[in-house]
Amino acid sequence: MSCSKDPRKEAYPEGVAGTLPAGRPRGAGFTLIEILIATSILTLGLVGILALFPVAMTAGRKVVEDSNSVVIAQSVVNAIRSGIRNSKGFTRKDEAYFLLRHDGVKDKVPVDPRLIKSTGDYYILLPRFRKNASFSGTDQRRKALQDSKLRARVYPGGKVLRAGGKIEKVYELGRNLIPNLGTRDRWRRDYLNLGPQEPVSGVGNGAFLQDERVLRDLTIEILRQYSFAIKVRNSYFDADSAPDKSFRPANKLYHFTVLIYRRFPEDPEDTDNEDPTPVMKVYFEAAI
Repeated sequence: MSCSKDPRKEAYPEGVAGTLPAGRPRGAGFTLIEILIATSILTLGLVGILALFPVAMTAGRKVVEDSNSVVIAQSVVNAIRSGIRNSKGFTRKDEAYFLLRHDGVKDKVPVDPRLIKSTGDYYILLPRFRKNASFSGTDQRRKALQDSKLRARVYPGGKVLRAGGKIEKVYELGRNLIPNLGTRDRWRRDYLNLGPQEPVSGVGNGAFLQDERVLRDLTIEILRQYSFAIKVRNSYFDADSAPDKSFRPANKLYHFTVLIYRRFPEDPEDTDNEDPTPVMKVYFEAAI
């Protein structure tokens, strides 16, 4: 019986315990320096990518804000035009006014014209030049415009906004999202901080609107973050009713500015004497 040697043992004789057999080629690997360099490159790349997230989030928030502001502004413009067209009136002093119907108007617009109050926030009194006011000279319309800016009114409130004046009141949107389900509506009372009450039992829309999840969704509605104000003055392009060469405003064309705010401060007096900055301004003109 012949004994033959194992060719593998001849090619790779046994070495020291815990090591590769002597003569076996060692596999290629990474050194510590190479690992550190690769990790540094990876870290720099991740930092660059992460730096884009705040920019993208800011841009996305701005897009959403602009989209909401455009929708709100267009809605307010339509409400103003509708009020001038359908709810216009004149005071005893022959001053024109109209009634604003839009979300954010707290006072209920009366159906009976005799119940209209000039103190209601729905009441928009249009400024006008004094009777037979006349402007002469080569720059007559600009003089009239400067005079009209001094008498521009801001709503709600109807305050005449002087130079350096601040807007202190706004129409707050989304305040009527939660319907009135009665004095025993627990979720409504909790939201309005009216104290605990016995919950209402029932079915249908009332029971659905009392659901905690539904009420929570209504209270965090993004529309509630927005508000608006309206500035109105006489237009530079108002018709000329003077028979001579002077400019006599006809008090027929008005210049409106709709200011859209987001998170308007509850107390504008505490904003370091800075006028709250609107997220959007919309200018348009309307004739009566």
